[in-house]
Amino acid sequence: MADGIGILEIILLICDEFKPEAMIDFRPTTWLNQMILYAISPLFILYYLFPVICKRRDKFVITNPKLSGGNKLAIGKKFQIDEIKRSAKDLKVSLNDLCAAALSVGLAEYLKERGDDRTGPITSLIPVNLRTKKCKKPEDVKLQNNFIIVLIDFMIGDTLESEIKRISALLNKAKKSFRPLATMYIQQLIMRFLPLFITRPLMDYTASKSSLVFSNVPGFKTHLRVNGCKANNVLFFTPCMSKIGLGISMLSHVDTFRIGISADRNCVEDVDVLLDKIEKNIERLINLDGNFHI
Repeated sequence: MADGIGILEIILLICDEFKPEAMIDFRPTTWLNQMILYAISPLFILYYLFPVICKRRDKFVITNPKLSGGNKLAIGKKFQIDEIKRSAKDLKVSLNDLCAAALSVGLAEYLKERGDDRTGPITSLIPVNLRTKKCKKPEDVKLQNNFIIVLIDFMIGDTLESEIKRISALLNKAKKSFRPLATMYIQQLIMRFLPLFITRPLMDYTASKSSLVFSNVPGFKTHLRVNGCKANNVLFFTPCMSKIGLGISMLSHVDTFRIGISADRNCVEDVDVLLDKIEKNIERLINLDGNFHI
C-alpha cells in the first residue's frame, strides 16, 4: 500500500517515459527548520493529544457503522479546473476552499435526505503530504505512506456561502500557524519510536472521532503514455481506516478534476446519490450568479 502521491510515482514507472516533471512540486522544508521542529516536538505531544482526547465523537448515521466489508464505488464526471479557479478568484478564496465547502454542503443534504437532521460539526480525517521534494529518477521511487493525518470539522447545517467563508478562514489560519508542522513531527516521533501495540490503538482512537476520510490528490500535469497509448484518465479512491466507512477523494488530471467515493455498504449504500449532491454544489460554484456572496 502507498499514499496517493506514492501511487502516482509508481504509475510513472510503468509509463513509456519516466517524466517527473508531470508531478507537482512540493514546498521544501529547510534543514534548519526540520532540526528545530524535531528538537521541540516532544514538548508539544500533549498539545497534540489533548484536543484529540477531548473531542466528542460524531453521532451522525454514517459515523462508526458496523462495517460489512463490502464497498460501493462511484466516480464522478470531469470538471474543468480553469472554470472553478475563475470562481475562486472572483470570491477571493482557493480552489480547495470551494471543493471542501461543496463536499460539506453536499454531505449535509445527503444526511438530511436520509432522515438525519442533526446539525453541527462532522469530523473528517485528511491526509497531508509530508514529502519535501519529488522523485527525480526511477530508483528514487518507493512504495510508501508519507503523510500525517489532521482532523477537520465540516459544519452540517451551514449554507454554501457561510461554509466557504468558514473553511477559507480556517485554512488560511492553518497556513500561518506553527501547529500543522508541529503536528507533523509529533506524529513522526510517535510512529517511529513507540511500539505498534501503542500506536495502533492511538490511531484507531483518533479515527473513532471521525465520520469520513477526505483526500485531495494533485495528479499529473501532463498526459502520459503507456505502451504507446495516451492515458486520458487516472482514477483514485480513498481507502478508509479503522471503523470509518466513507472515503471521498478529489483527483486532478491535467486540466480537469473529478470526485470519487468509496463507502462501506452499511455506511452509504446509495453512493451515486451522495456523489450527485456534491457535484451539484460544485456546479453551482462554477456557475456563479450575482446573488452569491460570502
